[in-house]
Amino acid sequence: MSRENVLLLKIAFFLSLLVSVCCLYEDQIGKFDWRRSFVGKLQDGFFDSVGNDLILMTSEEGVVAGLSAKTGDILWRQVLEKSPRGDIKHAAFYMDTQSVTPQSTLLTVSGQTPTLIRGWNPTEGFLMWEWSLTSHYPDRDDLWFSENLMLYHVIPFWDSHIELTQYYASTGQQLKPGSSKISAAWIKKGKCVLAVPFFVCAIETQVIGVNLISENGQIFSKTLLKPAQSAPRIIPGLRATILVNDEVINLEDSGFSLKMLPNSRWFVSEVENRRRSQGIRQRDCHPNVIQGFPSAQIRGQDVEVLEGGGSNAQVIQVAGKNPIEHVHSQGRVLSDRSVLYKYVNPNLIAIATFSLDAIHKYVINVHLIDVVSGYIVQSLTHRRAKGPLHMVHSENWLVYSYYNDKVRRTEITTIELYEGKIQTNSTVWSSLTTPPVPKIERQSYIIPANVFAMKETITEKGITNKDVLIGLSTGAIVEMPWALLDPRRPVTTTQNQAREEGVIPYIPELPLPSEQVINYNQSIARIRGIYTAPSGLESTCLVIAHGLDMFVTRVAPSKTFDLLKEDFDYFLISIVLLGLTVASYVVKHLASRKAIKQAWK
Repeated sequence: MSRENVLLLKIAFFLSLLVSVCCLYEDQIGKFDWRRSFVGKLQDGFFDSVGNDLILMTSEEGVVAGLSAKTGDILWRQVLEKSPRGDIKHAAFYMDTQSVTPQSTLLTVSGQTPTLIRGWNPTEGFLMWEWSLTSHYPDRDDLWFSENLMLYHVIPFWDSHIELTQYYASTGQQLKPGSSKISAAWIKKGKCVLAVPFFVCAIETQVIGVNLISENGQIFSKTLLKPAQSAPRIIPGLRATILVNDEVINLEDSGFSLKMLPNSRWFVSEVENRRRSQGIRQRDCHPNVIQGFPSAQIRGQDVEVLEGGGSNAQVIQVAGKNPIEHVHSQGRVLSDRSVLYKYVNPNLIAIATFSLDAIHKYVINVHLIDVVSGYIVQSLTHRRAKGPLHMVHSENWLVYSYYNDKVRRTEITTIELYEGKIQTNSTVWSSLTTPPVPKIERQSYIIPANVFAMKETITEKGITNKDVLIGLSTGAIVEMPWALLDPRRPVTTTQNQAREEGVIPYIPELPLPSEQVINYNQSIARIRGIYTAPSGLESTCLVIAHGLDMFVTRVAPSKTFDLLKEDFDYFLISIVLLGLTVASYVVKHLASRKAIKQAWK
């Protein structure tokens, strides 16, 4: 290679570094977006006796957090693994005197096979210690409780016995080898409850229980005035106290009498949840059958029935178009200046079914169906594929993600439908007439992350380009341009295709650059869904993402073409306009004087 070519390559390289990219300045954080963090539904709560301004809690969402007792602000938060591995079975707050420096500890027990036992620092929320336990009975219901720095694992074997294992809470060492078995042929499933440290059952007119921490497993019983209507209930905040037949029973009382604890300010009431049935009807249906019912306009026509994927197929996702979306462009201009018209059917929906297969293990079928006529426009089959499946359906395209079990990766498939180069009806679409057979374009891509949610952007008139918002398992929301998801991206580029506007050569893996993450460093824990809405300006779209946290922002897929920039110099433009106005009057005056002088000559 000559020196001139090397010099040109160096110049091209340095010029490429000068290309501007989208970025967010530090003073813009929180200006066009906001995030609220939450902890979920309360499961257990404790007051820190050492720190006066601290409330420790665990939630049903698998969250361990410390809250300010004065303001309610989240001081620290730890989000555990996703359910069921992150389900918290037991939580306790105690002073650990066995460590070198005694300190308060928040203990949590979560997951199943293995069960993770963790100790958290209550002040700063960091993990101090952790140990795991693999149960010999993973399918059995197990219970946990802690007492005097010991952790107890209880496994009831219904109609037989109770297996109890004791561990040191901070180290995981057993107090004695093996597990102790307490004979209890009276325990019945659905009739028993753990009221620490007792395991109690209400069977007909008897309340029978056993003290799990006593040396000999002391068993006691009590006769009720009337048969138990349901299983005993524990009362949060009251130790060894149950509620049976609207009566409060203190199990630690020597006389086993029915009374309230002294100086307790608890009011116990039973609230019965009732189902409201106004306006709700339930109809017998089959899980793998999709049936349309005739209306007044198509009375007398046959009803189409879709049975997808065999007898074990289940509908896992249904995606329709946004009723408020507008299709601005009816076609797509090709490289030869011809127009490829879109197949814009407002009655088209996408239905995904999942079934088990003896050969391919998992099968996902995606059907595009006209809900008015029942006509199946297109059916796609993905073998060795399973969920989670997320779908986005808009205009003439469909995007959905799934997990490819064969190659163990997440993939995204895009589909576009076109009528061809002749448009059938440019005014009103009718599903009652013979529909045209659309031309299908499809392509699959690899996305190097797990997809939790998907949604398309939407604007007032539909002029702005549409992007697909993808919520990832990392808590990021990526704004993916349609140009990267376009199924018409050529695998082998030709000269004509290269000239086509907006077509990028096909690359299997989708890039995830940091500048496309719309929530930058504001990660959203456990994203469940994304919603979009027009903002009133054609260039921008409002976005709200929710999960354990909530995040709201705005995006501009085609840039802010109808907005002025923040650093727009209003003073300069005012001076320029004022100067032009004054100059126009001066020139007008001079022109009139010149015209008068020429008239007198």
